[in-house]
Amino acid sequence: MILNFNNFEYSKVTLPEDEDGKKSFLEALKNKFIVEVKESEVCQEYFSQFNPESVEKFIIDYAGRKVSMIESFDYMMRLHNYDENEEYLQQARDVLQYILQKKLFNLQLQWRAGLIVIDEVQNSFDFYFWEKHIEYCPFIPPITRNELEIMKKYLQNNYFKSLHEGEYWQFYLALMERDEDGMYQNIPEWYDFYDAMFGTGQLMILPNTRGQKEDYYIEIAQEANRKEYEENYKNNPVQPFLRSIYMWYKDLDEFVAHCEKDPYFKRLFQLWQNDMHPEYNDNEYVDEFVERAIKILESADRPIILSKDEIWHQAIINSADRYVTDRILEVLDSAYEEYVTLIDLGITKRFTPDEELNEREHATFRGFTEMILKGRELCGEPRNFDIY
Repeated sequence: MILNFNNFEYSKVTLPEDEDGKKSFLEALKNKFIVEVKESEVCQEYFSQFNPESVEKFIIDYAGRKVSMIESFDYMMRLHNYDENEEYLQQARDVLQYILQKKLFNLQLQWRAGLIVIDEVQNSFDFYFWEKHIEYCPFIPPITRNELEIMKKYLQNNYFKSLHEGEYWQFYLALMERDEDGMYQNIPEWYDFYDAMFGTGQLMILPNTRGQKEDYYIEIAQEANRKEYEENYKNNPVQPFLRSIYMWYKDLDEFVAHCEKDPYFKRLFQLWQNDMHPEYNDNEYVDEFVERAIKILESADRPIILSKDEIWHQAIINSADRYVTDRILEVLDSAYEEYVTLIDLGITKRFTPDEELNEREHATFRGFTEMILKGRELCGEPRNFDIY
């Protein structure tokens, strides 16, 4: 049954226009959700299997996510009520974001080598933050027409889903891993293609000067933490181990299934999860791939001829992937013109300082940035990031 969100308690929420009023309103809403979870016997029983400290953080993050979904309700409803044409246009917009990811990674390589200074980057973990908020990143140069044409050439020879299959976009350590033949085993195909077209591959051999400085302070902090742990627990009985709960998709899915009573929030979390974790998954069964492909081909606006040189199920899947990619290519220019027009008009997505601070509160790398500061403090140095 398709939910009618007109009956959703928060579908008609009007946020205050002034920044202070909006902040107070959302904070009150967040506190309301926190109290609801903490007072729920079902939730508390469910949380008994987890480490209490992680539960406390999870509750805060969960309430924050509910508030964010209300704040971005119009976007969530577009996911809920999308039409096919809008879907391909949105995917074309996503393609532009993959261009931005490559541009950001090239900046990261130069920043780590000490070749450039970026005002919005205090430490290397900021690149992971902007990876998750690529549309809001204020320092990436605009996408050029040449870069758009290179992306078109890439998609003409590859499926759109290959962009989704990139596991890492800004995770420097993973991307720089080499296999036994000395090849970068985790670099996305799109990155390799971009480098080949623009001659930017030499950036990969730049030294990690700034990252090594961070590693020095992190190691000092880790050693201090180890000694503190040993001292604290030396004379105390070992507590039973309880695993931590996180706002990751598996933990979140299980919590929503067990504890979230509002069917509208259940649907919003499902939409959010699907948006954050695209459905292309190599672990799915072939018949699920085929079923998805058939649904795509049934709605195709043109005759689709299957390859005679492929196994039937692979021919169906590949034909659907090619069709999706071709539809995206057809509207990619429109997405780019929209992108350029918004830049020319000065209409770009940017965080306010409070919004950025709130998003950083949910970032998974916060502990590492704190260890850099702690390492500096242990070395008798100022507790800041002026180390580069």
